[in-house]
Amino acid sequence: MSWLDAVIVLVIVISGLIGLTRGFVKEAVSVITWVAAIWLAVLFSGEVAAMLPQSLEHAAFSLGGTDFEIRNIRIGIAFVLLVVATLIAGAVVNMLLAKITSARVVKGADRLLGLAFGIVRGAAVIVIMVLAAGLTRAPLSEWWHEAHLLPPFERTAIRIVELLPADIARHFSWDATV
Repeated sequence: MSWLDAVIVLVIVISGLIGLTRGFVKEAVSVITWVAAIWLAVLFSGEVAAMLPQSLEHAAFSLGGTDFEIRNIRIGIAFVLLVVATLIAGAVVNMLLAKITSARVVKGADRLLGLAFGIVRGAAVIVIMVLAAGLTRAPLSEWWHEAHLLPPFERTAIRIVELLPADIARHFSWDATV
């Protein structure tokens, strides 16, 4: 087993244990909240940015003798505000649902489903890591090819990249033998 195989197992086991500990309902609400937070921020950050003061539009500063100018700060602030507000709302929903799933009858099934959810989430994290690696020269490394558990995740990442527009997909690269 290579060190990369050990990392894959560790990520999936830790994610599975977190899912087992927290339970399915908390895990599902957490993921749904994050997806909703990003989605709402992408959709509405322009409208929220327009409500922010014009003075937040750009900033200029000097650091180590280099001048920097940041533009479109309002859109970034709006994005962060929307994400944080959605995460807070999701946390409230999660607390309310935690009271419902604390009953003994529901708790065991909730935890078992949480374990399954955690394992799937761990696999998704590995796929995201493989996608990120596809933007580097890592897939050409010897240690990459020594990993026995990597090929299914790499094939999944390749399928995802095939769904992307060509101008984005061209930046990803893996060994063609997968």
